[in-house]
Amino acid sequence: MQLVVILLFNYPLSKHTLQLSCPIHQYPTKEKFYLVFFCYWDQIKQIILLPMSTSEQDRIIFYICSHQTIACMNKVKFLTILVATLFSCVLMNAQQLSWKRYTVNDGLIQSQTNTVYQDSKGYLWISTKLGISRFDGIHFVNYTEKDGLLGRWSSQITEDAEGNIWFLYQDGLSRFDGKAFVNFPYDAPYSKPYFQIMMPYSSDSAIIFQLLENNTLREVVLTNDHYSFISQIRFSTRLTNFFDIMEPRYDPLSNTLWLADNTGTLYSYKSGSIQKPRFKLSHLQGFQTGPYGNLYYLDDGSLYSYQDEHAEKLLSDAFSPYVDNKKLDLAIDKKGNIIVYYHDQIKAKVIAAKTRQITDISFPLSINVFFDREGNLWCCTENGLYRTNSMAFINYMPEKGGMNQNIWSVLEGKNEVMYFASYFNGLQRFANGSFSMVKGLPELPMGQPTYLAMGSITDAEKNIYLTTNYYPMIKYDGSDFTILPKEKEQIPSFIIRQSRYDSSFLIGAQRCFFRVHHNKLIDSVPVQPGNGKSTVVTGLEEDKYKRIWLGGFNGISVLIGDSLIAFPTTEFPFEYGGNALLRDFHDNLWIGNLSGLFFYDYHTFKKIENPLLNELVVTLITVGDSALYIGTIKGIVVLDLKRFYKDQSVQLTAIGPDKGFDAIEPGQNGFFQDSKGFLWLPNNDRVVRIDPAQIQANPNAPRVYITEVFRFGDQMNWLKVAGIDEDSTKLMFEHRDKNLRFEFIGISQYYPEGVSYSYMLEGFDASWSLPGKERNAVYTNLPPGDYRFLVKAANSDGLWSDNKAIMGFTIVPAIYQRLWFQIMGIVLAMLLLFLSGALVMYNIRRKQKREAEIALKMSELRLHSIHNQIDPHFTYNAINSIAAALLSEDRQTAYIYFVKLSKLMRAILKQNNQLTTTLEEEIDFVNSYVQIQQYRFKNQFDFELKMEDEVNLKTIIPKMCIQTFAENAIKHGLLPKKEMGKLFIHVFYDQDKLCLLIQDNGIGRKKAVQVKTAGTSNGLRIIDGYFDYFNHFNSKKLSYKITDLFDAERQVAGTSILILIPIDFTYQKL
Repeated sequence: MQLVVILLFNYPLSKHTLQLSCPIHQYPTKEKFYLVFFCYWDQIKQIILLPMSTSEQDRIIFYICSHQTIACMNKVKFLTILVATLFSCVLMNAQQLSWKRYTVNDGLIQSQTNTVYQDSKGYLWISTKLGISRFDGIHFVNYTEKDGLLGRWSSQITEDAEGNIWFLYQDGLSRFDGKAFVNFPYDAPYSKPYFQIMMPYSSDSAIIFQLLENNTLREVVLTNDHYSFISQIRFSTRLTNFFDIMEPRYDPLSNTLWLADNTGTLYSYKSGSIQKPRFKLSHLQGFQTGPYGNLYYLDDGSLYSYQDEHAEKLLSDAFSPYVDNKKLDLAIDKKGNIIVYYHDQIKAKVIAAKTRQITDISFPLSINVFFDREGNLWCCTENGLYRTNSMAFINYMPEKGGMNQNIWSVLEGKNEVMYFASYFNGLQRFANGSFSMVKGLPELPMGQPTYLAMGSITDAEKNIYLTTNYYPMIKYDGSDFTILPKEKEQIPSFIIRQSRYDSSFLIGAQRCFFRVHHNKLIDSVPVQPGNGKSTVVTGLEEDKYKRIWLGGFNGISVLIGDSLIAFPTTEFPFEYGGNALLRDFHDNLWIGNLSGLFFYDYHTFKKIENPLLNELVVTLITVGDSALYIGTIKGIVVLDLKRFYKDQSVQLTAIGPDKGFDAIEPGQNGFFQDSKGFLWLPNNDRVVRIDPAQIQANPNAPRVYITEVFRFGDQMNWLKVAGIDEDSTKLMFEHRDKNLRFEFIGISQYYPEGVSYSYMLEGFDASWSLPGKERNAVYTNLPPGDYRFLVKAANSDGLWSDNKAIMGFTIVPAIYQRLWFQIMGIVLAMLLLFLSGALVMYNIRRKQKREAEIALKMSELRLHSIHNQIDPHFTYNAINSIAAALLSEDRQTAYIYFVKLSKLMRAILKQNNQLTTTLEEEIDFVNSYVQIQQYRFKNQFDFELKMEDEVNLKTIIPKMCIQTFAENAIKHGLLPKKEMGKLFIHVFYDQDKLCLLIQDNGIGRKKAVQVKTAGTSNGLRIIDGYFDYFNHFNSKKLSYKITDLFDAERQVAGTSILILIPIDFTYQKL
């Protein structure tokens, strides 16, 4: 375990600091540490425990006391406290939320974060020591002083009514309107406050509350770039400062500033007047404003809510009243969930909104904590920005806080104490946030330890009944263990259930089934579920007819009285397994197995058809009459039982990382529900406590914006269209700008990776596109006209945004495409028709037919010219290379490449009159071509061809479409490169498209132009004409995209071409 203990003081160390080091050992692990003393000559100031084997970024910091405390300690007392602190820190890590950490590796400008704010559009703004980062859930955009910021480290970020973002600095304010920063530095009288809070109202006005060193509260107004005083109040006692936890809080709903002095007295400041609230305080420990204008505060260990001059006690004696009033801070979300965290320690309490249940958890050492509008919790820390999107899941990690590995069963015993049964490490008791071993577990007769398995239960008296690897069942009543039944040994058990009818215990074991009543064996039946399909009973349930179902992974048997019947039969035509069995509140049975989930209503077996359930189902449990929780090998799925029983509809909710569930592989028959309603689930990597009341679909749809628009330039590259923002309503393009790309974002911080998009181009598309994850849309060959591009987004739960991002634009027609020109042509044609009569009509028709034939023929001739892409120089040089091999008497090599060359020539002649070819023929052609080139240039580059297994080699594609780009990659990218190059071709499917990826690590297009590699660009022009020709006859279009590749240092790393061919594309002619 990596750990750092730091005893901080309130001012920095000087260069005269003395450092003394001595190695010690952490208990209970064997990791070696250095104990480092930072001190002046007369007093210890700081003590750090540094692990010898870890880097600085991996350390976790704990603050355990101040320098004054150290000064009063003798060595023995200090070391005693230090060891106790270390041990308590180990215990603190037992419970934790699921966190995602963002650092510079994810794009954050710097990892030391101190405040975070969410604007009205959904963007997060994060302050760091190097500047500001804006986060849309996927990408960070960073701003520094070079971009116009007043400073680096902003103490507050907020937004005014006009949508401008404001940043508060020690020396003044910065405002960002989405395009540029405007700074408002303080004049001398207003600079260097002790602490300050701002509240902007518009683009040129703001209120700043400043605390001064002389205990003065000053209200300053910014108007039209000038600062002025409004009011000033002097306090008789010292106010808490920026470094204290109880720093002032501003409530924008009531326009009230709350602040406290060092005696724990709370004040409210509004409209120039300050007063004490009407409630009495005994020992103020912390306070925070809520999302609806109320004030939450901690007093003498209890939690209160204050609003409209009324204080309501929410929790009594929930916190130690002896904790220093600088130790606690709060964060409250819109649902009413509360986080109370210890500002100088890595622990917190989670208070559930509805039940007020309190859970102690480990917590990032946070400078600032913030709930966004979707209920995500963000923590600003010294080593990154942390996010969790759910309070529903508490994780218990092995080896943290003393929890054993390989937990297979979690149970609740007497006095609401939880027990964790480990297969290899015995039984543990979990109480008051810590684990302890339960002693006295019976050993095997040969003295070996007993292993505890899955499927254990508790009875109504909270006695625990454990499955084991040797005894059928071990009972634990909170003090003593009892082996049951004593008549049987050496039979591993895998599941225990208690009969609903006579309270007897039903035990599923290896090759047998037992019934135990009043601690005596009353029934023993040899069984291999499904008549030998399975050897172990892992699923066990008693139906409403008192029949006992015995299931394994591959088969099921049912015990009816004394008769054992193996499935399938005429009455039970079910041929699958039943490793997980459950009887619900309607007395119907649910069956989980390798094929998924099945439902049995005593008449028929019904498979629950859904892609989420095409996995092994390992555990089942109902929560009331509303939900069935299904544990699969890949996660949790929740079935809405009320909907199912109402109309047989299957409404499922997947519980995964998007909901905060990060565990791997739930355990067999692992679900357990305690007396508080929490679900406990052992998993492969952890135990998770689930609060079903906290699990719900995200009710917040993403806010969608069009961020960039690009047009395809003459140099075959995408050019950014300037002046694009969300206020843009109309863009104008010339007639040649017929290829456009739109980029957009739907902001959902809850699970940004799960956001889906659908878009439509009015004036071109007949309907909305199918939902997808891509954040861009490309349109090619758009005719002149007026268009509106619309995009909408859905969150990970499928809730679509009401608002749509809209971008209108016009492609201006050429002169010959304009209406007046077309009208003139029509008038002229009608005049000619009137004068010439039938003869003219005949000539026109003949001319139109001839022109169509000529146009078609010209298109085919244009396509045939693609043969010219096989450079004659290539043929001559290849022959010369073969001749050189003959002269050097390398006849075998000469023969091999002569065959390859002849194969190329034969393919050209064979396909002379064809416009298309099969993928297989094209790949063979490219293979031969590339290998000859490798031979010619002495393997100056490598070649890799990757074909996915599902690709159909008989697919028809445009001829030479791969070869043209492969030839360009070799000639213009790889051959001019001094180092070893590589050509990579990848053929795969992406939804309804065949994708052909040609990629090189050559010198790139820009440098190829500079070094003037040979080439006329005929190949690309022919490909464009080729694609235009075929696209003319299809609603779905052929397209390709050329991308310049760069490495992490933004150096050119080659070129990538992606050709997209719709699977159902046709190649018909006029």
